[in-house]
Amino acid sequence: MSESTEKMVSQLITMVGKVLEGQAEMKAEMDELKVDMAELKADMDEMKFDMDEMKADMNEMKADMAEAKVERVQIINSLEDINNKLSYLVADVELLEHDNLQNKKEINRIKKLMEI
Repeated sequence: MSESTEKMVSQLITMVGKVLEGQAEMKAEMDELKVDMAELKADMDEMKFDMDEMKADMNEMKADMAEAKVERVQIINSLEDINNKLSYLVADVELLEHDNLQNKKEINRIKKLMEI
């Protein structure tokens, strides 16, 4: 072989070696990327799970709030009912303040009911 041929073969071998080294480095980088991608997917799955839990908690809170609104309306209605009856009760008490036979009978009847 001539010297120029040997030189070309030597350069070719060097280039092939560098290509092989580059392929090995690229494979290592690709393996690292695969690991990173798997970690990212696991993180995303965990976030999705957490978001689903938060969504369930929010739905539960919405249901609790709706129930509280219903209870609030019931309380308001009860207070209004009591308020409406209160004026009649006050009027009855005012009538009972008068000392007469009918009122004494009514007071005695109420006392007996309260003893039972």
